[in-house]
Amino acid sequence: MATVSDELLVEVRRYQASMLKNTYCDLMEDEGFKKLLTFILDTIYTPEDINAPTETFNKVYDYFMERPKGEPVTIITRLWELRCLSEELDRSVAQNLDEIGEITDAAYEKALRACNNRKDRERHIELFVKCVNTLHRLSRHPLNAFMFKVMKLLMSYLGRPKAVKTVEEGYNALRGVEDIYRFTGVIRERELARLERVYKG
Repeated sequence: MATVSDELLVEVRRYQASMLKNTYCDLMEDEGFKKLLTFILDTIYTPEDINAPTETFNKVYDYFMERPKGEPVTIITRLWELRCLSEELDRSVAQNLDEIGEITDAAYEKALRACNNRKDRERHIELFVKCVNTLHRLSRHPLNAFMFKVMKLLMSYLGRPKAVKTVEEGYNALRGVEDIYRFTGVIRERELARLERVYKG
């Protein structure tokens, strides 16, 4: 995995989050979509403490890997893969931007091309879509409200009080979206189109 400073990684992620908010400004007009997108980009992707989500997720992953296999383990495993792939992709583009020496739209697209990892980025998009669709389905099912309560208790048990609030915010953000397939469908279409444009350039 590429070695870059946490400071540069935060800067790159903030740039990407700002870019994505501009890309999906039309989705932000829908209150449900806005709440979910803001939660994903601000709370999960660009938190104040860059290491906190990873440390928390590592504890959750280890906990579930010791439990019997089932849908919760499948979901956690998929989220783990998404998290690891996100980290790898962000660090690779950050390393190239560090070599370029600036973060602009042109420099960012040049850095993406230099990564030469289009297949991984396509897989990242599909993983994101699958994870969001699955979590939304679970959040909307009355019986699964209990599962999210269990997750909150688990965060407390693992000594992650801030994560309790994060789980609750994420649950509410997911439940607030009516048409999740429109949300994830637009994201898939535009991100794949972005890759096509970047790699043609």
